Amino acid sequence: MTELLQTAAASRRVPNEAEHAVVTALLEQLSDSWYVIPSVAFNDNELSGSQGRAEYEIDVVVAHRDLGFGIIETKGHSALEVRAGSFISRGIRLEPQPGSQLRRNAHGLGRLLASAIGRSQEVSVAGVLAFPNLAEMSGEPPPDLDSEQILFAPDLDFDRFGVADIVEQALANRWQVALDENEFAACIHAICPDANFIWDRQARARRARDRLRDLCEQRTAALETLDENRRLMITGGAGSGKTRLGVR
Repeated sequence: MTELLQTAAASRRVPNEAEHAVVTALLEQLSDSWYVIPSVAFNDNELSGSQGRAEYEIDVVVAHRDLGFGIIETKGHSALEVRAGSFISRGIRLEPQPGSQLRRNAHGLGRLLASAIGRSQEVSVAGVLAFPNLAEMSGEPPPDLDSEQILFAPDLDFDRFGVADIVEQALANRWQVALDENEFAACIHAICPDANFIWDRQARARRARDRLRDLCEQRTAALETLDENRRLMITGGAGSGKTRLGVR
């Protein structure tokens, strides 16, 4: 199972429904080697030698020892279209534009990670936009975005693994700087200073087995009542496995 790390900002903030759906899908679909870090916040003062005060707020950071780092910006709009290269919702142009926000936050995080490991070259960070309340979007993506960088509600379905496919592909296309285990750990600490993070492959394998056992027990419990009643109502957030459980 994917590892969830909590930042101090996440503990103070209640995620909205759209963000919760995306985080749930990431935890369900990504493999054991991934880390998911919601609600990451930092400012330029945390970058080496910087005196600026520019602030950054990122909905979700994803990290993989071999594939690197990516960010996911979630937009909860229920109506959206692209006109003249801009995102429009109910006739109003979004400000900031999601593509610009995505690039700014990706570059800010890349500089933070470079500072954490003492490198002058910015660490390449991939960017993905998530629209969990939209099945599709009217119009072609703006020129600064590829369709492969955009997630929609159907991608959150556990059976489709759309979130995993898009996130993994985005990182595979961008990752440039190889990090050793100590550098990777330093990057995680820079993103989530309060996390008790130690790179331990065996410990991760044990946690994965424990979480998989718990998940199996939960789903088995949902099916046990079929012996008494052939009709069940199963509820859960997007990506929680309702469809997969129902077809089995």
